[in-house]
Amino acid sequence: MKCGTFWTKDCLGKSDKRYDPNSSINLIDQHPFYKHYVGLYNSTLTGTSPGFGVVRGFPYDEKTGEFGKGPLYNYENFISFRNITVVGSRLYLHSYAFFAPVPLDLCNGSSYSSFLPPTNDTRNLQDDDTVCGINGRVLASDAWYHSSYEKDGTAIALSGTGLLGPSNIGGIFPVTENMIQISTRDSKIDPITQNSGFQIFFDNYKKIATKTGVFNFRKEGNPLVLSNDGSIDRVEDEKLLFEQMSKVIEKFNITQKNIPAFPMQTECIFVDECITEEQFCEVDPSCSLSPYQEPGANLKNGVIACIVIGVVLIITAALYMLHLFTMKKEKEKIRQVLIKGIAGGANVGFTQAGLTMDDLVGEFKKIDMNDDGLIQKSELKKYAQSGKFGELSEKDFARMFQIIDKDGSGEIDFIEFVTIIGQCPNKEVTTDANLES
Repeated sequence: MKCGTFWTKDCLGKSDKRYDPNSSINLIDQHPFYKHYVGLYNSTLTGTSPGFGVVRGFPYDEKTGEFGKGPLYNYENFISFRNITVVGSRLYLHSYAFFAPVPLDLCNGSSYSSFLPPTNDTRNLQDDDTVCGINGRVLASDAWYHSSYEKDGTAIALSGTGLLGPSNIGGIFPVTENMIQISTRDSKIDPITQNSGFQIFFDNYKKIATKTGVFNFRKEGNPLVLSNDGSIDRVEDEKLLFEQMSKVIEKFNITQKNIPAFPMQTECIFVDECITEEQFCEVDPSCSLSPYQEPGANLKNGVIACIVIGVVLIITAALYMLHLFTMKKEKEKIRQVLIKGIAGGANVGFTQAGLTMDDLVGEFKKIDMNDDGLIQKSELKKYAQSGKFGELSEKDFARMFQIIDKDGSGEIDFIEFVTIIGQCPNKEVTTDANLES
């Protein structure tokens, strides 16, 4: 039985889009922000830290995702490039962040790691030819998002690479058509929350004002570790984007060994860490089963009431018909007994045709002992006790009198007497007619 018919209640999907199979799972359909968000961007951002100001030598271990350890990154006017693509229910984010060389006076130790023990032995990784103070650095990352079963426009972070590593969780939460809230966290280093902040379009969707932060909730006092502020500019031409990236690589003196795949030739920067279709289909509404399934159809209250009333009427009618049938059968038995007694008293045959009006008048007078033209109950009972009606119980006699006395006056007149006889069918009256049968 289907919901939403004349007989059944409306489908849940009519008022709750989560249950509506026709409600789009595509991000652009769910929120207008995404149609503006798609594109290529470059940005110049500056990172600051409470108590230190502009961060020119911030330690970050790209391999473990930990802040306060690892090579130093200069967050003063670092330049980021990103490619954002939305395809149906999925959002793909690929980005490169280029950092200028760290000032030489910071290469022997960083004061920005006060919330964790400073380290001095990881500036030059074994597989890295970057020299602190001379070469800049790059942080590349991929991130994959998908729409939610809630169909509310949220893009849920599924996984990532690089800075947005594989245990990345969180999402993109549209606020208005030109504003989103971003909240992502790497569960490997829980409870540090990364990139929590806002991005706001302006200048006819050509620019984005951004303010994001990194928080460490294990840190005493202010949990804010690093805040990135700046403007993100749309780049309309892919070739121009690559040219700008090449110039930044040269400007920041970034070594060839430190440059991830560029330009991208595959679906992700780190090919070995690309997400698979199977991973997407564990949670992506486009290829997984939503928990919001339309329940079985329920009849409308009015329909249920009509059915109940109909059933009651049918049962009542059936019982009434059964009652009529029983009454008719009982009445026929009484008439059979009555006609037998009258026919016997009239000394005629046992058929209705054998009784003349004189016979009926004669029998009526026999029963009407006080000759008042009416048969009282006592008179009929005395007549019955003479054996005219065979064996007759008190209950059967009372029922007989009730049936003959149609007007319920307590007396039987000649019309009532004749009527009961006249209604008898024109058939042989059985010799064993009695109420017990």
